[in-house]
Amino acid sequence: MNVEKIGIKLNCIKMIKFKKDDFKKWSEFRKIPKQVIDHEEYVMICEYHAEYFNHRLEEPCKCNPKRINQMIDELDVILEQSKRKPRKKKK
Repeated sequence: MNVEKIGIKLNCIKMIKFKKDDFKKWSEFRKIPKQVIDHEEYVMICEYHAEYFNHRLEEPCKCNPKRINQMIDELDVILEQSKRKPRKKKK
């Protein structure tokens, strides 16, 4: 996971945050490092990416994990943004 690298790329996009339930589910998924994901996790990644990056559902081929890993990295940026506390507005 290279959140800093992806974060720079996504910095120009408005701050996106996970919904509360999605935040919990994604945090649990990312808690345990793994080399292989099951089908349910694959579907979750695809659905979350489509929802939070506002595009049609994309289900990349499982035989080449490059795109899936990219989607995970991008969702990890949203996880980090969701952890941040909002800035206080200046008066």
